[in-house]
Amino acid sequence: MKLRKFTVKEFKSIWGSGPIEVDDSVTCLVGKNESGKTALLTALYRTNPIIPEDGCFNLTYDYPKREVEDYRFAVEKGDRQEAVVVDCVYELEAEDKAVVADTFGENTLKNNELRQLTYYVKRPSDFQLVVNDQAAREHLASNSGFPTLLQDSLKAASNWEDFAILLGDSEPNDAVEACKEVVGKITEHGLARYIVDSLLWPRASKFLYFDEYYQMTGRNNPGLRKSLVFADSGTGASIAAVIGADRRGSDESLRKFSGELPAEGAAILRAGTAAQRALLPTRPGALQGLYNGVDRVLRSGRVVAIGRGMS
Repeated sequence: MKLRKFTVKEFKSIWGSGPIEVDDSVTCLVGKNESGKTALLTALYRTNPIIPEDGCFNLTYDYPKREVEDYRFAVEKGDRQEAVVVDCVYELEAEDKAVVADTFGENTLKNNELRQLTYYVKRPSDFQLVVNDQAAREHLASNSGFPTLLQDSLKAASNWEDFAILLGDSEPNDAVEACKEVVGKITEHGLARYIVDSLLWPRASKFLYFDEYYQMTGRNNPGLRKSLVFADSGTGASIAAVIGADRRGSDESLRKFSGELPAEGAAILRAGTAAQRALLPTRPGALQGLYNGVDRVLRSGRVVAIGRGMS
C-alpha cells in the first residue's frame, strides 16, 4: 500500500498542517528553521515506526505548550473530542486487495482507501476501511469444505453473530474449525478491523527516521524490510525528501553511488534498480554519512522510500 497524504494537527509547533500530498517519486518539505519540518516528519514516523516503542504521542511533551492544559480540561469535561494528531490516507494496491480477496472474496472491499487516525492516548490507531460484510459472509459460506445445507444457511445469515451460531451448531471438520476461528475474531472487533489487523497493516511500510548523519555507521538488519526512510539535516532552509523506490538495492549501484560523491555541487542518490534520483545539495561529510546509512538500509531489504536533502 502507498501513503498518499497525511495531515498533522496540534503537535509541537504545528496547529494544523492541512493535507500534505505524497508523490510517487519525491515529496519535499521546504521551510525556514523552526517552521515545523522536523515536527511533521517526527509525527508521521510515529504512526508506524521501525522501533515500536517510538509509536506513541505524549500529551505533556508533544501538545502545543500554551494550550495543553486547556485541551486536557476540555477533553475531560467532554467539551471536545480527542485530537487526531496524524491522519494518514493509504491507497491499497493490487497485491493488498488480492490478499483480502483470497480470504473474503473480491467484493468485500468497497474502495481502495485505508485511513489511519492516531491520537494522544496509549492505544492502537483507529482505522477506517469501508467493507461489505454480506459479501464477505457469502464468500466464507461458499467454502467447498462445508456441506451444501450449511452453505445455504450461512449465506442467509444477516449478521456475524448468526453466522457464528450456525457454524457452532454444525458438524465439525477442518474447514468449519478454521472458519470459526476467523469469525470469532470478526464478531469481537468487526470485519474491517480484522482485515486491517490481520491482512493489511502487517503489509504497511515501517518508518525509519534519522537526523545525525555523522553518527550513522549502520548495521545490517534483515528485519528492516519495506521501510520508509526519513533523513533530517536540521540545518538552514533544509529540504526533507521522500523518494519512491520499491526495489531491492544492489551492491553494484551502491558502489557506483559511493564513487560518484563529489567534493561540492550535487550528487545523485540512486535507490537500487528503481533509478529514482534526487539532486541533493552537497556537504561531503554529511552526504558521506547519509550514504553510509542508506547503504545499510538498501542492503537489508526492500526499500519503499528514502530521503532528506541538505542546505
